[in-house]
Amino acid sequence: RFTEQVTAGMKPMPTVSFVPGLGGAYALRDAAADPATVALFALPGFLLSLEDPSGPAHRAELEAVVLAARVPVALWIPEKSAVKTLPDLITLARRGDGAVICAGPGRFTAPHLASVLFNREAGVLTLFMPLLGTDEARAAAIQGRVQAVWAYALVPGSLPGMRPLAVAAESRSPVLPDVPTFAELGLKVTISAELGFALSPKSNTKDAASAALKAALADSYTQDALARQGFIPIPATDSPLSLYLDEQVERLKTFTRDYPS
Repeated sequence: RFTEQVTAGMKPMPTVSFVPGLGGAYALRDAAADPATVALFALPGFLLSLEDPSGPAHRAELEAVVLAARVPVALWIPEKSAVKTLPDLITLARRGDGAVICAGPGRFTAPHLASVLFNREAGVLTLFMPLLGTDEARAAAIQGRVQAVWAYALVPGSLPGMRPLAVAAESRSPVLPDVPTFAELGLKVTISAELGFALSPKSNTKDAASAALKAALADSYTQDALARQGFIPIPATDSPLSLYLDEQVERLKTFTRDYPS
């Protein structure tokens, strides 16, 4: 849905690849071999997966073209769960290690890092079950295999049968106005994912694709469509994206050192 909203007005419409897992690292690997494909990636998952020499992203030769939007993470539970509030979940987790298992889309992703922050801030040890994507994590919760899901703070309909307990943002999400932030509940858990597009350096349409993507993202209709879902458009900048990514890598190294998973 995200890529459809961004590329709807682009002519010609590009082929956008996204394969769940490692922040889009698998899609990036595939796009590296296809100069015509635009790959959707998510930070911080992709940057962290670069540190894994056996991972698909480590071998991918790609060039980030544009950052499109960010979206905070939220902690979701099944609507039929006996857990009603975040304090309820924390009380359950304090019964013992492994009492609460939370699923989420992959290792090294923003939801994974949110779970690490939550454990440290709440003084508990919930277990994180990395699955292929959010749909798989939601299914695990609905089936009762896990108690909660770390996923993006999008409109409630994005996770049927689930409801959010708290949002990992500095302020409440406009699409989840009745859901408190973790900070409101006394926990310093703030983390978002950033979505962007990348191309193979072999692409001979990189400049045109970059310009088209930036134009699409600057369109007010696209921005409104993204905002209605819970995404926060990232304004275009003249600063090289590579510098920003380098800064993020250093921040993530600090995070993983201070909060080992």
